[in-house]
Amino acid sequence: MAIEDSMAEFFNWVVDGITINEKIGDWSVSNLNSPLMMDLFYSEDSNSAIYGFSVRVERNTVLFYNYHREASKGTGTKSLNQLECAFTVLAIKRKQKVAVIFDTFGQKDTEAWLIKNKYNLNADEENKGATVGKLYQKFFHP
Repeated sequence: MAIEDSMAEFFNWVVDGITINEKIGDWSVSNLNSPLMMDLFYSEDSNSAIYGFSVRVERNTVLFYNYHREASKGTGTKSLNQLECAFTVLAIKRKQKVAVIFDTFGQKDTEAWLIKNKYNLNADEENKGATVGKLYQKFFHP
């Protein structure tokens, strides 16, 4: 089983409200702090990345709202690519659309990465939920 398949299984547990604290490959996935808030830690050699997502199901869509991220140089793109693969697998396994939403927090490099990777500005919400920056979203379909 690929790492992304296992990650998708862990994500599914969080969506279903199951408490987890698991490690797969270079990743640790936990929702011990709150059942619907997922913490992800990526560590490769001396580099690392940390992500936090609140998780909920709204209508027929699973929403992952990013509330925290930080990465050592070189780990952001690789770790985000693995996350995107896991979101795709999750959508297929749940037979449900998955939406991933990122607030740029005013970071131009983050906004450039989101645009390059086909995230769209969340114009429907008029960015009411954005804390500092703009909200970008991408849908992963079954």
